Amino acid sequence: MKKLDLFAPLLRGGRSAVVLLLLAVAVFAVQSVRADGPAQPKKRMSIALTGATLDDVLQHIKRETGYLLLYNSNSIKAVKGITLYRQNAPVEEILREALHGTGLDFSISEDTIIIRVREADKASKSDAQGTAAPAPPQRVTLTGRVTNRATKAPIPGAMVHIKGTTVGTTTDPDGYYSLRFPNRPGTVVTVSFLGMESREIAYNNQTELDVQLLDKVESIDDVVVTGYAQVRKESFTGNTTRITQKEIVEVSPKRMIDAIQVFDPSFRLAENISMGSNPNALPEFYIRGQNSITTELNTSADISRQNLTNNSNLPIFILDGFEVDVEKIYDMDPMRVHSITLLKDAAATVLYGSRAANGVVVIESRAPEAGKLRVSYNLTGSVEMPDLSAYNLMNAREKLQAELDAGLYSFDATDFNENIYNKNETYYKKLNEVNRGVDTYWLSKNLRTAVNHQHSIYIDGGENDVRWGIELKYAGNKGVMRDSKRDTYGAGLFLDYRIGKFQLMNRASYDANRSTDSPYSFSQFSHMLPYNVPIDETTGNYLQNLRFGYSALNPLYEREYLNNFSRSNYRTLQDNFAINFYATPHFTAKAWITLSQRSYESRVFVDPLSASNSAFATPQELGSLTVNGSDTFSYDANLRGGKKNYRWHHNVAHNETVWGGVFYPWHGKLTNVPMEMIPYFVTCHVNSHTVLNYIDAVQSIGLPGDPCPMCQAEAGLFVLDDMPDYAPIVVTSNEACDASVATSILQDWFLDKPLFAMPQPMQFDDPLLKKHCRDEIEQCWKFIEEQTGIPFDWNSLVKCIESQNELMKFEWEKWDVAAKTNYYPVNGVAQALYRIYQSQFGDLPVWHEVDGHVRKILNKCVKKKINSFPETRHRVLAWSCAPLYYSNWCTWAYNCWGLNTVMNMDSLMFNMTIRTDSYDHCLDDMAQYHMWAPMRRMAVGGLHHIFECWKYMEEFNCDMVMMYDQLQCKGMQGVHGLFEDEFRDRNIHAIWMPHALPDSRTVSRMEIRQIVNDYMTTVMHEEPLDPTLLEFDDSMTW
Repeated sequence: MKKLDLFAPLLRGGRSAVVLLLLAVAVFAVQSVRADGPAQPKKRMSIALTGATLDDVLQHIKRETGYLLLYNSNSIKAVKGITLYRQNAPVEEILREALHGTGLDFSISEDTIIIRVREADKASKSDAQGTAAPAPPQRVTLTGRVTNRATKAPIPGAMVHIKGTTVGTTTDPDGYYSLRFPNRPGTVVTVSFLGMESREIAYNNQTELDVQLLDKVESIDDVVVTGYAQVRKESFTGNTTRITQKEIVEVSPKRMIDAIQVFDPSFRLAENISMGSNPNALPEFYIRGQNSITTELNTSADISRQNLTNNSNLPIFILDGFEVDVEKIYDMDPMRVHSITLLKDAAATVLYGSRAANGVVVIESRAPEAGKLRVSYNLTGSVEMPDLSAYNLMNAREKLQAELDAGLYSFDATDFNENIYNKNETYYKKLNEVNRGVDTYWLSKNLRTAVNHQHSIYIDGGENDVRWGIELKYAGNKGVMRDSKRDTYGAGLFLDYRIGKFQLMNRASYDANRSTDSPYSFSQFSHMLPYNVPIDETTGNYLQNLRFGYSALNPLYEREYLNNFSRSNYRTLQDNFAINFYATPHFTAKAWITLSQRSYESRVFVDPLSASNSAFATPQELGSLTVNGSDTFSYDANLRGGKKNYRWHHNVAHNETVWGGVFYPWHGKLTNVPMEMIPYFVTCHVNSHTVLNYIDAVQSIGLPGDPCPMCQAEAGLFVLDDMPDYAPIVVTSNEACDASVATSILQDWFLDKPLFAMPQPMQFDDPLLKKHCRDEIEQCWKFIEEQTGIPFDWNSLVKCIESQNELMKFEWEKWDVAAKTNYYPVNGVAQALYRIYQSQFGDLPVWHEVDGHVRKILNKCVKKKINSFPETRHRVLAWSCAPLYYSNWCTWAYNCWGLNTVMNMDSLMFNMTIRTDSYDHCLDDMAQYHMWAPMRRMAVGGLHHIFECWKYMEEFNCDMVMMYDQLQCKGMQGVHGLFEDEFRDRNIHAIWMPHALPDSRTVSRMEIRQIVNDYMTTVMHEEPLDPTLLEFDDSMTW
């Protein structure tokens, strides 16, 4: 089969640089600063006006100097009666004279004059557009020290912040802090620290404030324990789940691993039920789903501790900052746990690298308390009894009848031979056993009721600078399967010494295990025949061989009379040593080393008399003793340092239906982050299999399968708690469909933070809708001002919009080349995804950089008349929204059939520039832009949406339409028939491509290709350019 070269059409003719455009769709916010150019000489002019309006003066200056003007028309219309007589005067002097006493001011930026309200007047009056900001309050500095009231010791790392704001700081290693903040009426200072009671103190214009905190009962809600450090929750951008000791013990006092999946549905235990209730058959753990890499674990029935460590789905486990084996966590006493934190997204890989791809489980044990000697003993007892109620196996009579119904016996055979006679004789022997009441329930024969006990004793104490702890533990666990048990022993020593800015920690532990497995699996007994009697009824002893069956071995005979066994043990001695250096309140460094000595041994004995010996073995070969063992020594050393994350406070998150331009007034002060781009949108383009987890998750809680899968996937992010925490505030909107509205509601429910929703009505291009969008944008701006304390900046808005307009103008240039020539070097998805990402993030330097590369390529192609797609048979317009899991189908279509996707709807969605000559015009155009979100046109555009398609077909000289038929979009299905009628009336070739946006299971990529193949062969009667591309399997590719 010929390999499909996705970039082949782009690379023909030496135009490889176009790949830059494709790569740009994966580039995120890259900030750059452009230095201002050299100062320009002042312009001079003459003016003679009497009783003129300010607008007359400004227009005169514009004509004489060529300056562009930027002002709010409502702010200047009342300024009249201006008289000016100046000869060859600088423009600045003329403006100052004209604006004197008007409450207005000006600035000149390059070739633009900007008129605005004076800062001093903003507090007393507001312009008609509502863009003025109140005068900023005076900023004051507060200093002090935070200490422990009981011990008088300083508290490093305590959080001091102004209540209701994001202004705050932390104390240094000696407990001191310095905080600068706006002095507003009713200001309240909040001081908090993990494990201590928070305090709130009213600010009364003092310059110093010392605070004492009291110890309190365990509280971990305000931090995220990452294993490297305790990070404040609002400063941690990752997705986490925290579980307290109380919650663990309430659910599973014996084994904490069982409790985790109760509190987080993404953490799953895959029990090996074929081993029955065997305490040595450990479950398989996974947090972020299972990958497709096959391991011995996935195919083996014997899931033991040894092969569990080779599990490719296994998360890593961190205990008190050190990575430990899963066995240690499996055997850990829940009473020794302070908290468990699950790290589940990209933040985990940032901290721990690629080994954290399956997630991280961080366990924090209970720490010693300063000034107290504490002795604790814990006994946990449990009784395990077999529960076979879920098994519904045939009894003896039913089993025999099933054999008869299946034709195993032939009583009416015409060709009666010895084999049939023997079979029928066996049937009567079995029937005789059944009739005399034989019905052996084999499932229960190797089971028992087990009594288990777990003991632990812990002694700890110390002072502020030195703390210590000693631990001893033992657990005896018997399985319900007979002859199975698992005994564990352990001891540990913990030391914590603090001197100045340094902290030294050492944790030494010894763990041992002795286990015995049942020689017979539970599944073996499930295959035994119920009409077999296991006991000799005359002697009462177990029969060595059973009467019926292909394998007549009696496992109960071997269990009672032979000496088969399977035993194993391991011993681990581990020492963890760490040094923490708290250099400043915002920078810490950590170095640690782990030394581990581990020995393992297993012995499996098969009795010489056992029926499991080979039937061909000689007497000398009967029986076996298999011994396996290992002794390993390992070490791990690391050094890590970093600053605390404060960037989070300067972000505002939004979903994919909010245009990034809404946040232009805060450009450079706030960063807008599309919160669904990484977990859902980008991920689906990179690996179409991952998004299916989100769809399944939301359907598992009862959502029907008919709403839009894109909305289902977005809702699934919240069901699995997989939405990254990008910012302290959120702005959301929706597509104009009921499923998307429901998703917006879910976002409001699940996101526990200030949220502003911009709901879109179910209509399109309506004057009332534009007014609604205007109001929404202004209210959103007010929300951002109130939540961040950063005022609206008109100049920033204008600058960003004018920069975006430059991008739009180049889009028109590209479209002109695409419509009128064959020299357009961009095809299909490279154009569409670029525009979608641009609308998400708004204006960024990277888009201009990419456009610069594309402009060079475009000019070269036009100048030298280079046809980038010489095999073109049909110029195709792709309409509606493409399948996210097959966004590069157009590259295949060109290579296989010569279908050149010249343009697509997503590329054309925002075909407008935005005016910046006045606030009203700008807001009008922004409302139109917001109203024209890509899928809103498709969902509620109706006839407008249909006739746009014909308009662009003519403009780009297309002779074929590829109609993306999103099956679960009610808006698209509503206009489906109208499109069909228009296609027939206009004699247009249209290929309908059914899909379900991100869900590749509804219509696969192979099925999409087959639809195109069928149309091109049966309707167009054409032969493929490359027949090897007609069929190939890409079901498992990304």
